[in-house]
Amino acid sequence: DTNASTTQTECAAGTYQSDTGQTSCNDADAGYYADTDASTTQIECALGTYQPGTGQSSCIDADPGYYVDTNASTTQTECALGTYQSDTGQTSCNNADAGYYVDSTGQTSQTACNVGTYQSDTGQTSCNNADAGYYVYSTAQTTQTLCSPGTYQPNTGQSSCIDADAGYIVDTNGSENQIPCELGTFQNQTGEIFCIFAEPGYYVDTNASITQIECATGTYSSNYGASSASDCTKDKKSIFSIIIPIIGTITLILLSVMYFGAARRRRDPEPVVVTPEL
Repeated sequence: DTNASTTQTECAAGTYQSDTGQTSCNDADAGYYADTDASTTQIECALGTYQPGTGQSSCIDADPGYYVDTNASTTQTECALGTYQSDTGQTSCNNADAGYYVDSTGQTSQTACNVGTYQSDTGQTSCNNADAGYYVYSTAQTTQTLCSPGTYQPNTGQSSCIDADAGYIVDTNGSENQIPCELGTFQNQTGEIFCIFAEPGYYVDTNASITQIECATGTYSSNYGASSASDCTKDKKSIFSIIIPIIGTITLILLSVMYFGAARRRRDPEPVVVTPEL
Protein backbone atom coordinates (compact mmCIF):
# COMPACT_ATOMS: atom_id res chain seq x y z
CA ASP A 1 0.00 0.00 0.00
CA THR A 2 3.04 2.29 -0.42
CA ASN A 3 5.20 3.18 -3.41
CA ALA A 4 8.74 1.75 -3.73
CA SER A 5 7.92 -0.99 -1.17
CA THR A 6 10.39 -3.83 -0.87
CA THR A 7 7.93 -6.06 1.07
CA GLN A 8 4.26 -7.10 0.99
CA THR A 9 1.99 -6.95 3.99
CA GLU A 10 -0.12 -9.94 4.94
CA CYS A 11 -3.83 -9.48 5.48
CA ALA A 12 -4.73 -9.42 9.15
CA ALA A 13 -7.14 -11.86 10.76
CA GLY A 14 -10.67 -10.79 9.90
CA THR A 15 -9.58 -9.77 6.41
CA TYR A 16 -8.65 -11.59 3.23
CA GLN A 17 -7.50 -10.96 -0.30
CA SER A 18 -8.10 -13.44 -3.08
CA ASP A 19 -6.48 -11.43 -5.88
CA THR A 20 -2.86 -10.48 -6.64
CA GLY A 21 -1.44 -7.00 -6.92
CA GLN A 22 -3.87 -5.45 -4.45
CA THR A 23 -3.29 -2.47 -2.21
CA SER A 24 -5.60 -3.58 0.60
CA CYS A 25 -7.44 -6.52 2.09
CA ASN A 26 -11.18 -7.11 2.26
CA ASP A 27 -13.06 -7.33 5.52
CA ALA A 28 -14.81 -10.64 5.99
CA ASP A 29 -18.51 -10.18 5.28
CA ALA A 30 -21.21 -10.53 7.92
CA GLY A 31 -21.94 -14.24 8.20
CA TYR A 32 -18.29 -15.00 7.39
CA TYR A 33 -14.92 -14.85 9.11
CA ALA A 34 -11.19 -15.04 8.43
CA ASP A 35 -9.41 -16.65 11.33
CA THR A 36 -5.76 -16.43 10.22
CA ASP A 37 -3.38 -13.82 8.86
CA ALA A 38 -2.71 -13.74 5.11
CA SER A 39 -6.03 -15.38 4.37
CA THR A 40 -7.03 -15.60 0.72
CA THR A 41 -10.68 -16.45 1.37
CA GLN A 42 -13.38 -15.82 3.92
CA ILE A 43 -15.14 -18.75 5.60
CA GLU A 44 -18.89 -18.96 6.07
CA CYS A 45 -20.20 -19.36 9.60
CA ALA A 46 -21.20 -22.96 10.22
CA LEU A 47 -24.62 -24.21 11.33
CA GLY A 48 -25.27 -23.26 14.94
CA THR A 49 -23.16 -20.07 14.63
CA TYR A 50 -23.65 -16.58 13.21
CA GLN A 51 -21.82 -13.30 12.73
CA PRO A 52 -23.63 -9.96 12.41
CA GLY A 53 -20.44 -7.88 11.97
CA THR A 54 -17.85 -7.54 9.20
CA GLY A 55 -14.12 -8.08 9.48
CA GLN A 56 -14.43 -10.76 12.14
CA SER A 57 -12.04 -13.59 12.87
CA SER A 58 -14.67 -15.98 14.26
CA CYS A 59 -18.38 -16.67 14.45
CA ILE A 60 -20.63 -16.60 17.52
CA ASP A 61 -22.36 -19.69 18.90
CA ALA A 62 -26.14 -19.43 19.06
CA ASP A 63 -27.24 -18.62 22.61
CA PRO A 64 -29.39 -20.94 24.72
CA GLY A 65 -32.99 -20.33 23.70
CA TYR A 66 -31.84 -19.66 20.12
CA TYR A 67 -30.68 -21.61 17.09
CA VAL A 68 -29.05 -21.14 13.65
CA ASP A 69 -30.09 -23.58 10.95
CA THR A 70 -28.30 -22.12 7.90
CA ASN A 71 -24.70 -21.49 6.94
CA ALA A 72 -23.32 -17.93 6.71
CA SER A 73 -26.04 -16.64 8.99
CA THR A 74 -25.90 -13.08 10.28
CA THR A 75 -28.48 -13.67 13.02
CA GLN A 76 -29.70 -16.27 15.48
CA THR A 77 -33.40 -17.25 15.75
CA GLU A 78 -35.48 -17.45 18.91
CA CYS A 79 -36.99 -20.79 19.84
CA ALA A 80 -40.70 -20.68 19.05
CA LEU A 81 -43.56 -21.19 21.49
CA GLY A 82 -43.73 -24.79 22.63
CA THR A 83 -39.98 -25.29 22.12
CA TYR A 84 -36.80 -24.60 24.08
CA GLN A 85 -33.01 -24.98 23.83
CA SER A 86 -30.78 -25.26 26.87
CA ASP A 87 -27.45 -25.49 25.01
CA THR A 88 -25.36 -23.10 22.90
CA GLY A 89 -24.46 -23.48 19.22
CA GLN A 90 -27.55 -25.44 18.27
CA THR A 91 -29.26 -25.79 14.91
CA SER A 92 -32.79 -26.36 16.24
CA CYS A 93 -34.95 -26.22 19.35
CA ASN A 94 -36.51 -29.06 21.28
CA ASN A 95 -40.25 -29.61 21.49
CA ALA A 96 -41.58 -29.49 25.02
CA ASP A 97 -42.08 -33.05 26.27
CA ALA A 98 -45.51 -34.48 27.07
CA GLY A 99 -46.28 -33.37 30.61
CA TYR A 100 -44.46 -30.06 30.01
CA TYR A 101 -45.05 -26.78 28.18
CA VAL A 102 -43.24 -23.63 26.96
CA ASP A 103 -45.41 -20.52 26.90
CA SER A 104 -42.99 -17.88 25.55
CA THR A 105 -40.29 -17.59 22.88
CA GLY A 106 -36.54 -17.84 23.39
CA GLN A 107 -36.80 -20.20 26.34
CA THR A 108 -33.94 -22.24 27.72
CA SER A 109 -36.09 -24.78 29.57
CA GLN A 110 -39.51 -26.40 29.60
CA THR A 111 -41.97 -26.14 32.50
CA ALA A 112 -43.68 -29.09 34.16
CA CYS A 113 -47.46 -29.15 34.20
CA ASN A 114 -48.75 -28.28 37.65
CA VAL A 115 -50.74 -30.56 39.94
CA GLY A 116 -54.32 -30.69 38.64
CA THR A 117 -53.17 -30.30 35.01
CA TYR A 118 -51.70 -32.57 32.34
CA GLN A 119 -50.47 -32.52 28.75
CA SER A 120 -50.48 -35.63 26.56
CA ASP A 121 -48.84 -34.02 23.50
CA THR A 122 -45.38 -32.62 22.80
CA GLY A 123 -44.52 -29.06 21.74
CA GLN A 124 -47.34 -27.44 23.66
CA THR A 125 -47.69 -23.96 25.11
CA SER A 126 -49.96 -24.84 28.03
CA CYS A 127 -51.37 -27.72 30.05
CA ASN A 128 -54.95 -28.98 30.28
CA ASN A 129 -56.98 -28.79 33.46
CA ALA A 130 -58.19 -32.15 34.71
CA ASP A 131 -61.85 -32.56 33.76
CA ALA A 132 -64.64 -32.79 36.31
CA GLY A 133 -64.75 -36.41 37.44
CA TYR A 134 -60.96 -36.67 37.04
CA TYR A 135 -57.85 -35.59 38.92
CA VAL A 136 -54.08 -35.19 38.45
CA TYR A 137 -52.18 -35.83 41.66
CA SER A 138 -48.61 -34.81 40.72
CA THR A 139 -46.64 -32.57 38.36
CA ALA A 140 -45.50 -33.35 34.78
CA GLN A 141 -48.36 -35.77 34.13
CA THR A 142 -49.35 -36.88 30.64
CA THR A 143 -52.83 -38.15 31.58
CA GLN A 144 -55.67 -37.47 33.99
CA THR A 145 -57.09 -40.15 36.29
CA LEU A 146 -60.73 -41.14 36.74
CA CYS A 147 -62.28 -40.70 40.17
CA SER A 148 -62.92 -44.20 41.52
CA PRO A 149 -66.30 -45.47 42.77
CA GLY A 150 -67.09 -43.97 46.15
CA THR A 151 -65.51 -40.64 45.15
CA TYR A 152 -66.45 -37.73 42.88
CA GLN A 153 -65.13 -34.36 41.68
CA PRO A 154 -67.46 -31.57 40.46
CA ASN A 155 -64.66 -29.13 39.56
CA THR A 156 -61.91 -28.99 36.93
CA GLY A 157 -58.18 -28.76 37.58
CA GLN A 158 -58.21 -30.77 40.79
CA SER A 159 -55.51 -32.90 42.39
CA SER A 160 -57.80 -35.40 44.14
CA CYS A 161 -61.37 -36.65 44.35
CA ILE A 162 -63.85 -36.22 47.19
CA ASP A 163 -65.23 -39.11 49.23
CA ALA A 164 -68.99 -39.43 49.03
CA ASP A 165 -70.61 -38.01 52.17
CA ALA A 166 -72.53 -40.15 54.63
CA GLY A 167 -76.05 -40.41 53.23
CA TYR A 168 -74.68 -40.40 49.68
CA ILE A 169 -72.98 -42.85 47.31
CA VAL A 170 -70.99 -42.88 44.06
CA ASP A 171 -71.40 -46.13 42.15
CA THR A 172 -69.46 -45.37 38.94
CA ASN A 173 -66.01 -44.26 37.79
CA GLY A 174 -65.43 -40.65 36.77
CA SER A 175 -68.42 -39.21 38.60
CA GLU A 176 -68.93 -35.46 38.87
CA ASN A 177 -71.57 -35.76 41.59
CA GLN A 178 -72.59 -37.87 44.55
CA ILE A 179 -76.04 -39.50 44.68
CA PRO A 180 -78.31 -39.19 47.73
CA CYS A 181 -79.62 -42.41 49.23
CA GLU A 182 -83.29 -42.79 48.33
CA LEU A 183 -86.27 -43.28 50.64
CA GLY A 184 -86.06 -46.61 52.39
CA THR A 185 -82.26 -46.60 52.33
CA PHE A 186 -79.44 -44.98 54.29
CA GLN A 187 -75.65 -44.88 54.52
CA ASN A 188 -73.76 -44.02 57.70
CA GLN A 189 -70.25 -44.20 56.20
CA THR A 190 -68.33 -41.96 53.76
CA GLY A 191 -66.86 -43.04 50.42
CA GLU A 192 -69.41 -45.80 49.82
CA ILE A 193 -70.77 -47.24 46.58
CA PHE A 194 -74.22 -48.42 47.68
CA CYS A 195 -76.97 -47.51 50.15
CA ILE A 196 -78.29 -49.88 52.82
CA PHE A 197 -81.95 -50.93 52.89
CA ALA A 198 -83.80 -50.20 56.09
CA GLU A 199 -84.00 -53.44 58.10
CA PRO A 200 -87.27 -55.11 59.17
CA GLY A 201 -88.58 -53.15 62.13
CA TYR A 202 -87.13 -49.88 60.77
CA TYR A 203 -87.90 -47.31 58.09
CA VAL A 204 -86.20 -44.33 56.34
CA ASP A 205 -88.51 -41.50 55.29
CA THR A 206 -85.99 -38.91 53.99
CA ASN A 207 -83.46 -38.81 51.19
CA ALA A 208 -79.73 -38.76 51.99
CA SER A 209 -80.34 -40.30 55.40
CA ILE A 210 -77.45 -41.50 57.55
CA THR A 211 -79.66 -43.56 59.91
CA GLN A 212 -82.72 -45.76 59.92
CA ILE A 213 -85.63 -45.11 62.30
CA GLU A 214 -87.03 -47.80 64.55
CA CYS A 215 -90.76 -48.52 64.26
CA ALA A 216 -92.78 -47.17 67.17
CA THR A 217 -93.46 -49.45 70.10
CA GLY A 218 -96.19 -51.93 69.26
CA THR A 219 -95.63 -51.68 65.51
CA TYR A 220 -93.40 -53.59 63.15
CA SER A 221 -92.29 -53.58 59.50
CA SER A 222 -91.58 -57.06 58.21
CA ASN A 223 -89.92 -56.01 54.94
CA TYR A 224 -86.58 -54.45 54.00
CA GLY A 225 -86.60 -50.90 52.62
CA ALA A 226 -89.62 -49.46 54.45
CA SER A 227 -89.86 -45.76 53.59
CA SER A 228 -92.54 -44.47 55.93
CA ALA A 229 -93.81 -44.82 59.48
CA SER A 230 -97.05 -46.04 57.91
CA ASP A 231 -95.15 -49.12 56.74
CA CYS A 232 -94.91 -50.09 60.39
CA THR A 233 -98.13 -51.98 61.29
CA LYS A 234 -99.45 -53.53 64.50
CA ASP A 235 -96.76 -55.77 65.84
CA LYS A 236 -97.97 -59.35 65.55
CA LYS A 237 -94.95 -60.49 67.43
CA SER A 238 -95.98 -58.39 70.41
CA ILE A 239 -99.51 -59.89 70.38
CA PHE A 240 -98.13 -63.37 70.20
CA SER A 241 -95.69 -62.63 72.98
CA ILE A 242 -98.69 -61.80 75.22
CA ILE A 243 -101.15 -64.47 74.05
CA ILE A 244 -98.80 -67.43 73.95
CA PRO A 245 -97.79 -67.22 77.65
CA ILE A 246 -101.48 -66.85 78.61
CA ILE A 247 -102.46 -69.88 76.53
CA GLY A 248 -99.58 -71.79 78.03
CA THR A 249 -100.64 -70.91 81.57
CA ILE A 250 -104.26 -71.92 80.94
CA THR A 251 -103.10 -75.16 79.40
CA LEU A 252 -100.93 -75.96 82.41
CA ILE A 253 -103.85 -75.25 84.77
CA LEU A 254 -106.18 -77.52 82.84
CA LEU A 255 -103.61 -80.28 82.69
CA SER A 256 -102.98 -79.93 86.41
CA VAL A 257 -106.74 -80.16 87.21
CA MET A 258 -107.09 -83.22 85.03
CA TYR A 259 -104.04 -84.88 86.55
CA PHE A 260 -104.92 -84.25 90.18
CA GLY A 261 -108.58 -85.22 89.61
CA ALA A 262 -107.56 -88.56 88.14
CA ALA A 263 -105.15 -89.20 90.99
CA ARG A 264 -107.82 -88.51 93.57
CA ARG A 265 -110.26 -90.91 91.93
CA ARG A 266 -107.67 -93.64 92.06
CA ARG A 267 -107.00 -92.97 95.73
CA ASP A 268 -110.66 -92.65 96.83
CA PRO A 269 -112.75 -94.99 94.68
CA GLU A 270 -116.49 -94.40 94.76
CA PRO A 271 -118.53 -97.00 96.80
CA VAL A 272 -120.39 -99.64 94.88
CA VAL A 273 -124.14 -99.56 95.58
CA VAL A 274 -125.81 -102.96 95.37
CA THR A 275 -129.49 -102.92 94.71
CA PRO A 276 -131.31 -105.95 96.24
CA GLU A 277 -133.42 -108.01 93.97
CA LEU A 278 -137.16 -107.95 94.59
